[in-house]
Amino acid sequence: MTTPVRLQVRGPGGARCVLDHLTSETTIDDLRSQISTLMDIHPDVQRLMIGFPPRPIDTVSPQTTLATAGVRSGESIIVEKSTAPRGIQKASAAESQSVIYTIPKNTGMFVQRAMPPDNSCLFHSVAYVCKDRARDAAVAMRKMIADAVAASPAVYNETLLEQSNASYQSFIMNPNVWGGAIELLIFSRLFETEIVAFDPDYLREDVFGQDAGYTRRVFLLFSAGRSQESQAGGHAAHYDALVFSPGGSPNDDRNDKVVFSAADMYAWERARQFIEHMHRERCTKNPQLQLCKQWRRSKTGAPTRPSTGYSLTASSSSSPSAPSATWACSACTFVNQPGSRQCEVCQTARK
Repeated sequence: MTTPVRLQVRGPGGARCVLDHLTSETTIDDLRSQISTLMDIHPDVQRLMIGFPPRPIDTVSPQTTLATAGVRSGESIIVEKSTAPRGIQKASAAESQSVIYTIPKNTGMFVQRAMPPDNSCLFHSVAYVCKDRARDAAVAMRKMIADAVAASPAVYNETLLEQSNASYQSFIMNPNVWGGAIELLIFSRLFETEIVAFDPDYLREDVFGQDAGYTRRVFLLFSAGRSQESQAGGHAAHYDALVFSPGGSPNDDRNDKVVFSAADMYAWERARQFIEHMHRERCTKNPQLQLCKQWRRSKTGAPTRPSTGYSLTASSSSSPSAPSATWACSACTFVNQPGSRQCEVCQTARK
């Protein structure tokens, strides 16, 4: 059934307008045309974002309806003006990626590729899986994040970053600042790739970009370890790359396969099997960890402060045995502490 749709639109330089002649059957192309008329931004250079954290709706077909794209009446659309036409602006990131690999049945194995423990492990890991096994690219990866934030101040605002846009740009270039969920969210958009971050301690996976229609998927391995609960012993918070070795060699990285199809559920299950095995081993060796019977999963990943990038979400330091101790925001999925009455990120009231 066709229903009326009314949208608020925020454009560059604080420009605002209301579109109140739309319906659930209006296409993305029609939406772009109306925005172009009111804001004088050509449809081909519009970058459309919606929700919190803002997610792109550029990636769907131009003939997709608002209803199919998940755009509901009363929501706000953020319009950024790209420096290049659609389909071109992200080529510099996408062109450096490896080809998509399909895992053959019953051969090879997933392996953990260790990254330097130099406070830039997240950036090293993303470069390895998203930029064709690149090494020593942490500074360039930080610059990519800083440039993306600078280009979209309405999207990456003080509420999301917990500091001003300009301050964050300098902050993230500090080699001693760790990366976290905010950076993974941005990298997912830049590379147009789903990023799955596994935490084997708590059998958790956080997926960044899953609802954006991307065709590629990569895997990371995140370890918070006992450092969250105790300063003594245990493995430190760290990101590594999770890759597929066709020859099954944990030591030979010359033929690592790092990019997989987003439709390849077999590859995803093989990666999960590796993490499950790692989880059992760690629980056996570390009495502070509890063996989990079920996976803890998040579709989007919740933004966290870059300075505490060891934590994928606020609940990562909590044992899965007591999931009711925290609550997930209905608006932005951020996992909040049990005593809070409103979301720490978007201030939505607890339901």
